[in-house]
Amino acid sequence: MMISAIIGRILHLRSKSNNVMVVEKDNHYELTDLLLRYGFLVSAQESYFKALRSLLHGRFAAICIDNLAAGDDLLDFILNARDIDPNIEVYIVGEVFDGNELKAIKKLTGVVQVETLNEFEELLKNE
Repeated sequence: MMISAIIGRILHLRSKSNNVMVVEKDNHYELTDLLLRYGFLVSAQESYFKALRSLLHGRFAAICIDNLAAGDDLLDFILNARDIDPNIEVYIVGEVFDGNELKAIKKLTGVVQVETLNEFEELLKNE
């Protein structure tokens, strides 16, 4: 995806809401801290199950996933989240190690994957 398209998605995210759900493990809050610095309201969840439960009861503009800390079944989580909210934006920070999973994720609309937290911050800075 071209950088201008990704920046456009983040601008769209800002226009929808400042509420963002973050999925990252306990004691690993770099993504949450980054989003707070950029003015987002963050609901941090430590598992995919808790994130899905929270999504059932709240309205979020996006889900940001620290893939290095979040665990397995990334594709299943995204598909389940989309069953709850078909229009939710998904940002994955970290490498997707399963090649088949990565191919399937890249086919989904509204999903952006970056390798590092620094890359994600550059996207936030460029709005």
